[in-house]
Amino acid sequence: MSVAKKYNFRGEWAKQDQKSYLAARRCGWLEECTSHMEEKSFRWTKEMCLADSRRYKTRMEWHRASTACYVAAHRNNWLKDCVAHMEKVNESWPKERCLEEALSFSTKSEWQKGSLGSYMAALRNGWLDECAQHMIDGFKRRKLAKRQNDENVDAVISYPLAG
Repeated sequence: MSVAKKYNFRGEWAKQDQKSYLAARRCGWLEECTSHMEEKSFRWTKEMCLADSRRYKTRMEWHRASTACYVAAHRNNWLKDCVAHMEKVNESWPKERCLEEALSFSTKSEWQKGSLGSYMAALRNGWLDECAQHMIDGFKRRKLAKRQNDENVDAVISYPLAG
């Protein structure tokens, strides 16, 4: 209880001294411990969101650092205005770039894992088969590997043993 008296807001206490806050909640003392605290009612305004967003260079950076503000801007349809100054990180994947990127991979699954952006662009735009025409089908690849292993096993078995 004495720890809680150091704080004016529940959120402040929970953030600064999580262990004592959770202990009070677990033991059912939360209402008693926070009775002296002020109610914190907060609403983001468009001006506040604009000011907050100006501190960041990308949407992702802003979203990670100031989630509540980002969500408020999204819910209130202010996002376009708030991110107007930010760098556009989203890469453009025209067909030529997708074709070039796909050449780095031998299967679709490798491509998907290695370059999801180009893979998804090709999928969305209907270029997937064209971009992947040089690739080995994963099923055929496994079958080929199995056949090669079987041939090696046969070679080992048919090799005459010295007696």
